Amino acid sequence: MELPVGTIVNALAVICGSLLGLLLRHGLPERLREIVFQGIGICTLLIGMQMALKVQNLLVVVFAVLLGGLLGEWARLEDRLRGLGDRLKQRMKSSEGKFTEGLLMA
Repeated sequence: MELPVGTIVNALAVICGSLLGLLLRHGLPERLREIVFQGIGICTLLIGMQMALKVQNLLVVVFAVLLGGLLGEWARLEDRLRGLGDRLKQRMKSSEGKFTEGLLMA
C-alpha cells in the first residue's frame, strides 16, 4: 500500500503555517498581514491557472466546479461550517472573530 505523501505533506504544511500565523499575528502590523494574505491569494490563483492550462478537457473542470458550487449551496455547507466554527470557538473560549473565517478558508 502506498502512502498518500502529498496529503500528509499538505496537512503538515497547513498545521505548521497555522501555528506560525498564531505566533506572529500580533507581531505584524495589520497592513503587512493584509499584504501577505493578498500575496498568498495571488500565488494560489496563479497556481490554479497554471494547472488549468495543463488540463486536457477544461470543460470537465468548469462543470465540476459549477456542480460542486451548486451542490454546496444546496446542502448549505458554508452555513453548517460556520455553525461548527462558532461552536468550536465557544468550546475553546476563543474571542477571536477570525476563528470561524479561518476554518472556512481552510
